[in-house]
Amino acid sequence: MPGLDPWTILFDLIVLLAVAMVLGVLAERLKQSAVVGYMLAGVLAANFGGALSDTENINVLADLGVILLMFTGPVELK
Repeated sequence: MPGLDPWTILFDLIVLLAVAMVLGVLAERLKQSAVVGYMLAGVLAANFGGALSDTENINVLADLGVILLMFTGPVELK
């Protein structure tokens, strides 16, 4: 993909994963599924996405998020 800086995508990914981890732990402490915290992190990143660089990076991270949710879904059903 031309124009995508891998370091910027990596930084955005680290920021989003850190926020998702914190909100996932917070959701579990509130006796909810961690997926609720992950989805809330995505909503916050979409609305207050100052850390996110541009729409191309957001599309890459959105695709990665969908893939990660597909893997965590069956784990939560145990």
